Amino acid sequence: MPFNLSQLAGKELVWLLDFTFAGQVFRLSRDVETFIGEDGEVLEYHPGLAWGGTLEDEIDLLSASPNPNQASLTLHLSSLINVPRAVAEGFDLAAATGKLYLWAKDSRERHLMIDGRVLDPEYGAETQPVTLTLEEAPFDDDALFPPAAAQVNAQTWGSA
Repeated sequence: MPFNLSQLAGKELVWLLDFTFAGQVFRLSRDVETFIGEDGEVLEYHPGLAWGGTLEDEIDLLSASPNPNQASLTLHLSSLINVPRAVAEGFDLAAATGKLYLWAKDSRERHLMIDGRVLDPEYGAETQPVTLTLEEAPFDDDALFPPAAAQVNAQTWGSA
């Protein structure tokens, strides 16, 4: 659901990233932020997200569909995880995923801008940042159909 103007008026907009890597979710922002959701869940975001705040959302001139949204990000993770060690232990940085949100500070809603996978990750020593592209995957649907609990019986299907 997109923001409306009354939600944005006079509020500071903040980018929040939920980055999943090595079996953990790292919550990053430019500064320390505390997000309290509508359900009362408190999420602490750590400094470490460096990004200019530009999304590539475009349709090529002769294309029938839009390109997926992408954001090139720089993540400072050294205070949270030793990335080279995690990779050496077998965790693939290219298999990481992320959710990039736009948040009107002090509100109880985050708006999901990109829910996707990592492309072209690069890292160096433990103290160096990780650079990557986060690309949404709009057609990757992991939902199981029919649902596992679905049944065909007299109540759900009259002529069963």
